[in-house]
Amino acid sequence: MDIYNKEGKKIGYTDKEGKSVMFSSSSSSTSSKKNYTSKSDAELQTVRPKSTQNFEPFETIFAWKTTKRFGLISVNARRMLNQTNLNGESVKDGFEKWVIKYKDNKDTKTLFGMYDVRKGALYFDLGNTKCIVNHKKKYFSFLTPEYIKKKR
Repeated sequence: MDIYNKEGKKIGYTDKEGKSVMFSSSSSSTSSKKNYTSKSDAELQTVRPKSTQNFEPFETIFAWKTTKRFGLISVNARRMLNQTNLNGESVKDGFEKWVIKYKDNKDTKTLFGMYDVRKGALYFDLGNTKCIVNHKKKYFSFLTPEYIKKKR
């Protein structure tokens, strides 16, 4: 399954095991190449099926951030099919439930978060840390519990 950016350029694919493979800057392909010179970035990508595959195109959010403690962190998120809460009610208007694949140099985790449609922001918890990914403003940021307490 191929992964495309907003301009329709192929920037990666999903292998048979379900892992997303993004093209690196050393790729000989004519596709868009990722430049990791800045400390963080986020973008909205559209996954389109090949002619032999049978599914509707869907959007994913790919974001990455470099930190001193964890090195390179990447997030690949997509909208969940089931948009109901545990009690069976639908999610509030303007929000969607998303599933997130978080990967750092130690492990890979599957997390769940909420996406604010109006702001284009994805919110999720990583332990005690709140994470925000905004593809419209192109950032991936952390809010530590100490910062939240100071703001109150």
